Amino acid sequence: KKDLKCVEKYIEVKELEKQIHELLSQVEIDEDFKGWAIKYLKVLHKKEMGSVQSSISIKQKNYKSVLKKLDGLIQLKISGEDMLSDEEYRDQKTKLAKEKTELEEQMRGEGYNFDSVLEMSEKTFNFARHASHWFENGDLQTKRDILSSLGSNLLIKDQKLTIDLHKPFLTLKNSLPAIRIKNQRLEPVKSGSNKRKGAAFTTPIPTLLRGQD
Repeated sequence: KKDLKCVEKYIEVKELEKQIHELLSQVEIDEDFKGWAIKYLKVLHKKEMGSVQSSISIKQKNYKSVLKKLDGLIQLKISGEDMLSDEEYRDQKTKLAKEKTELEEQMRGEGYNFDSVLEMSEKTFNFARHASHWFENGDLQTKRDILSSLGSNLLIKDQKLTIDLHKPFLTLKNSLPAIRIKNQRLEPVKSGSNKRKGAAFTTPIPTLLRGQD
């Protein structure tokens, strides 16, 4: 559209939408996968928060210790006793102040990253579950939004759509074929253990959690 000298052939909307549907089908998950994955994420989240609370307690203890040392250093300096030179006082105060600031930043950041990843993963699974339906029944703007949510660097060459999928969708695209095959092998055991069915889903979840952006 922007390049008047473009030599690429035009592509009909129907054909373009067909290709987008094909792409969406490669990241589409069923309700079982979505429900199990979100449940799995919440279990991980609960474990993570237990670990975070323990970490915060340790940091709070260290923080109180630093405050106590800072107070003691100041009291020692103003006591009038020449136990510390001005240079020694400045060095120790700078070191403790830096440690205090670092602990404050660490305590503010505790738990945030995992909460953010949990929210993003839930949105990813919900999108993967419903995007095909939304695309099929949405207006033009909805279809544009869905396509842009999938990835970036959209290109049509030789009447074929290419797109760099965002990392979570790329992980799903690469993982789902193996999961579907594994799940089909377990499918006849309708009354079997949920653990067996869950085993077919487990592999991609930690991968989705790593490096979310």
